[in-house]
Amino acid sequence: MRLDMSRWDRRAFNVTTDLRLDPKNVRLGLGLTTDPPQGDLIQNMFGEEDALELARVIVRVGWLTHEQPIVLEEAGRWVVIEGNRRISALKALHNPRLVPAFQAKLDGLVDDLGMDTVPETIECIIAPSRDEANRLIATLHTSTPRKPWRPLRQAQFFARQVDAGKTVATLIEEYPGINVKKFIETAEMQALLTRANYEDDDLLRYAGRANFPTTTLDRLTSNPAFRELAQIEVDGATGHVSLAGEKATFDRLAEKVVGDIKAKRIDTRRLNSTDSETYNKYMAELQPYTVKPAGRKASVAELPPPSKPKAKRAPSRLAGTDDLYPIAAFPSTERLIREISGLPYKSYPNATLDLTRTLLEKSIKAYAEDLGQGIGRKRGAFVYLDDALLWLDTDIESNGGRNKKALRQVITRLRSNDRLVQHSFKASKELLDATNHNHHVFAVPKDVVDMWDSMITLLKYVLRDRADK
Repeated sequence: MRLDMSRWDRRAFNVTTDLRLDPKNVRLGLGLTTDPPQGDLIQNMFGEEDALELARVIVRVGWLTHEQPIVLEEAGRWVVIEGNRRISALKALHNPRLVPAFQAKLDGLVDDLGMDTVPETIECIIAPSRDEANRLIATLHTSTPRKPWRPLRQAQFFARQVDAGKTVATLIEEYPGINVKKFIETAEMQALLTRANYEDDDLLRYAGRANFPTTTLDRLTSNPAFRELAQIEVDGATGHVSLAGEKATFDRLAEKVVGDIKAKRIDTRRLNSTDSETYNKYMAELQPYTVKPAGRKASVAELPPPSKPKAKRAPSRLAGTDDLYPIAAFPSTERLIREISGLPYKSYPNATLDLTRTLLEKSIKAYAEDLGQGIGRKRGAFVYLDDALLWLDTDIESNGGRNKKALRQVITRLRSNDRLVQHSFKASKELLDATNHNHHVFAVPKDVVDMWDSMITLLKYVLRDRADK
């Protein structure tokens, strides 16, 4: 069915008064039946979708009009169907109090650069119906060369429509060329894990995350031998998932699998092929967790949700470490990631700043050696952090793809930071880092956050999933 946007109207809207975020937006990862407070949705975009970075771009560069938001009139309100992150950034720039956790950074942006580039009125494209808007969104995010949503986001797009009453057969007809059944299966496999009762509440939270690594889970659930062990059945015509085993024994298996994924004991490399030694070794490890058959099978929707985990105070730990993948040949990278992810930087800012710098330097060196390349040195017998950053800049120039400009700008900014590069680890135990070498210098928590925010994009490049290389 051809999508004809030439007849879609366009008009100007006031960002602060006319436009509302869409609670049904799959980016949010929320299965809501009532309209939540708009402030909660905006905070979600800043906390989970990095709308702050987009706000920085808008202030520094301006509002780019090559991709206009898509809006739809529902119940007398204009709802943003595509472009919720951009609208969240604009709304927060006009009223930073909407996102208290990011208010200081937004105020600082505006104080430094002003609001000249931040429009209050923007042009949007008006979709004639939600179905047509959904078809456009699916085309943009699931079947074109532009960067797609994560696999779970793609799957939830279709699962939300099934929840709203559409049949899988209807979706297959409306979205030709897209494997709707597989997306439904992916969404329901992850939902099945969120129905398990875990002894460790953190595992339930992890299983329900918007960026839960479903590609790793799929390496198991697509294997008939695992499905038999787990007593999981998949409808071949619809992709719907059901549990044919005892719930209590399935809970034990879920705790084992989710815990191993979270700890990165298993990933797409270790489960690359059902014939591999590592795959068969893990399947043998799962045998004691075999799920007992039950008298009847239950769909995911029929399974009761687990008791809600106790609310936890947000720890003062650095964000983003779950997206870092250690380099297998260099165990030090795994140890450093694990240590830094558990270190409360507000209590130990000097130790944390020291460790972040160590992680950056050792990760670049490990990455280079893993590629079979050496890092040149400018002086002395040792490779300093500045040497490593210069080498990484060359690597990104050759292999950084469409992100290379942004990544190289990060390196330029880091190399201009004397506190970071003026001292370095030597082969001896002596540490010549400014925060502990100079008795006049000490770190505060803000130093840690600023440094981490500066280097995290580089760490994600160097310590990315090796399957993506």
